[in-house]
Amino acid sequence: QLNKPDAEYHDHIVFSVGAMLRQYGDNIKIAVVAFGPGIHVLLKKPRRPVTPTVSEKIASLSDYGADFYACGNTLKSLKLGEKDVVPFAKVVEVGASTLMALQKQGYAYNSWQAGPAAHAVVS
Repeated sequence: QLNKPDAEYHDHIVFSVGAMLRQYGDNIKIAVVAFGPGIHVLLKKPRRPVTPTVSEKIASLSDYGADFYACGNTLKSLKLGEKDVVPFAKVVEVGASTLMALQKQGYAYNSWQAGPAAHAVVS
């Protein structure tokens, strides 16, 4: 889940996703669902600050097999549409329900916490 606007949070997520892809290679499937203030990392023209490094790393992670989902409800609230989203991201109707659907498919849920005690929580 990617739902916060701050750069440190974005850095933690892209670092963790990259680390998991390096560790597990083809034995892992990762999906990142962006909604709320986090949606901007998947916009062609973000309305909130997104560092060029994060944008580049997210595109690279997509090339390495990570899936990125953009919440359609969040896009609607911003008066945006699929044309405003980076080409590798899939627009879904509701980001939160996509998280639940992915868990039903066997995905583990990870929540990144920004700050000095950053960690992933798997339930």
